[in-house]
Amino acid sequence: MGCRHDYEMDPRYSPYEFGHGYINPDKTWRTIMAYPNECQGCDRIQYWSNPYVIYHGETMGTTSLCNNAKVWNIRYEEVGAFESIATNVVISSNTIPNGLNYGFIEASSRVETSGNTILQSGQELTIKAGEEIVFSDGFESSAGSELNAFVSSSPATMLYVTLSDQPVMEVSPVRQIDANLSERVVSVFPNPTTNDLCIHNKGTDAPQRINILDIWGRIILPDIPMNLLSTSVDLSQLPSGIYFIDVEFANRHERFKIVKK
Repeated sequence: MGCRHDYEMDPRYSPYEFGHGYINPDKTWRTIMAYPNECQGCDRIQYWSNPYVIYHGETMGTTSLCNNAKVWNIRYEEVGAFESIATNVVISSNTIPNGLNYGFIEASSRVETSGNTILQSGQELTIKAGEEIVFSDGFESSAGSELNAFVSSSPATMLYVTLSDQPVMEVSPVRQIDANLSERVVSVFPNPTTNDLCIHNKGTDAPQRINILDIWGRIILPDIPMNLLSTSVDLSQLPSGIYFIDVEFANRHERFKIVKK
């Protein structure tokens, strides 16, 4: 579909010059489409090359040569047509094997867990459902694991999770996001945008942290600097798509969906 292996093993440019896998400069890890030859069998992380995503403090690609993510953004309609999405999915212990590093589960209606289902330390699981996600008794997300859950009929709206009557995991206190839109003190504009995005604060408290996230909730531009009133963010290097601006104050969050043309 247009993604190529790392340039050292596959120095062709068709159909996209930027469509290669990536090996980090220290040759300690490689992305999905990179062979181990040039890094002496280094670990393959379960991510596509992407110069706008940070992994352990390093970018996961280059804009000129190693950007598999951009290829998928261009070809997503063709790729998505290969397989239809299930209506309902049940996650059991067999769904998350011990050797799994990263998993993605999607259903057009409902995803639920069944029985003793444990997400182990070091494992990452992303779940997306069109209507409902239910974590039943017996589900456990262990310390050191990462669980991302999205409920939306489109890929742009995040996160509402239904837990069973009894606690099934230990979580940190939940911070409220946009309970009442009229109480927002932050505005972002223009939206949609092609390059610069202005973030304006009309409140009396400065934000503690501002992050930009992709549609799966992964931070791609962390810790945007901002004074009390406003800041401008250059988005020109991001691929076209939907993103979120997450503005964190001492006692609440405000989150905004933006469209990058």
